[in-house]
Amino acid sequence: MRYPFYGYKKVTFLLRARGYRVNHKKVLRLWREEGFNRCVFFKRRRQNRGKSKGFRGVMGSCKGELYAVDFIHDSLENGRRFRVFNVIDAYSRYVFPALVNFSLSGKDVAEHLEWIFREYGVLRVIRRDEGPEFKSKVFRRVIERWGIEEEVIPAGQPYNNGHIESFHRVLRRECLDREVFEDIVSARMRINGWIERYNRDRVHSSLGYVVPEDIWRLRSEDRDEVNNRGVQEGGPKNRP
Repeated sequence: MRYPFYGYKKVTFLLRARGYRVNHKKVLRLWREEGFNRCVFFKRRRQNRGKSKGFRGVMGSCKGELYAVDFIHDSLENGRRFRVFNVIDAYSRYVFPALVNFSLSGKDVAEHLEWIFREYGVLRVIRRDEGPEFKSKVFRRVIERWGIEEEVIPAGQPYNNGHIESFHRVLRRECLDREVFEDIVSARMRINGWIERYNRDRVHSSLGYVVPEDIWRLRSEDRDEVNNRGVQEGGPKNRP
């Protein structure tokens, strides 16, 4: 199964985009009959977080305005752990090539960001947490050199960096938990290969059932046109 974690709405859109005339209710019925319903609900304990600091961030109304960054961890087949540094454009949901290694310093992160700026364009605002990598002198120099504003997520509030947190849930579920990495080179290749497919193939309801790559390649003012085309090709009209 190519898209084991898609819901019936996205599958309906993909079928219609390929020329099949199907009703979403029929897809839902078949989805349930085949046991593809992926919704599993877990009961979470309520935690008393206390009073949290207020946070009001940039919305990201065009591509290149806001990049969200963060780390995620995983391990090789032999148990050795490695880190993955990801950068996502909040407007288009386009994910840039990841930095994957056993140890990632502030210098590594700064050099990777500078490479992204040169290859894809400089941003206006970067959203990050209070990790030590972002406090290094090298990272500070890069931010100042490119004239970038910073939004720092208060400690204990990862939900305020929702774009990257949502992406990491998908990355964990559809790539990291499904792959066995023999060495760091294979981890680097497979993770970035998956990111390429994510940008190229994964439709987003928040984008009007359009893939991130299409939004990233267009000028910001063309987004409505792409959204309308997605609906005309069979995407659900009632988008969140």
